[in-house]
Amino acid sequence: MSLAAARLRIIVRLYCDPYPLVLNHGDEKTVTIKADPFSEKIKSVALSTLVKPDNEIRKITQNGNSFTYKSKKVDGPKRDEPDGIFYTAEFSDGEGWWGWCPVTVRHDELPIKTPIPIKRGIPVPTQAPQVETESGGRTETKTETHPIQEGVIGF
Repeated sequence: MSLAAARLRIIVRLYCDPYPLVLNHGDEKTVTIKADPFSEKIKSVALSTLVKPDNEIRKITQNGNSFTYKSKKVDGPKRDEPDGIFYTAEFSDGEGWWGWCPVTVRHDELPIKTPIPIKRGIPVPTQAPQVETESGGRTETKTETHPIQEGVIGF
C-alpha cells in the first residue's frame, strides 16, 4: 500500500453520526463515533482533555462511543454558533486516533414575554355609602350610587 493510500485510509477510519450535529439552543442531542467498515474495531473512545466538557455554554457527557451535547446558552439574536466535540480513540489493533465532531447550535430570537395585563381604570369604592332617612316615624336605610369617583384627577 502506498503512503498516500495509507494516509487516506487513516483519515476516514472514524466518523461522527450525525455529521454535523445540529441542535437548537437549550436542547440536547447525541452523536456516535463509528468506525468505517474497512478499519479495525473501536476498542475505546474518550472525551479529549483539550476542552472542558462542562462550561457556561454547553455540557458534554459520554456513554460508550456516544457523546451527548447539551446546549446551556439560550439567548438571541438569531444566529448559528459553531462548536465541536473533541475525542480520542483506540482501535483493537492498538493504534490511537484523535478527532472531532462538528456541532452547530442554532439560536432563535427569544420569545417575547407579554406582561400580565393589569386592570387599569377608575377606582370604585368597595361599598356604596349608606344614607339613613326618617320617613313616617320609621328609619330606613337606602343605598345610593356614589356620584363622584374617588381618586380621579380633575381636568
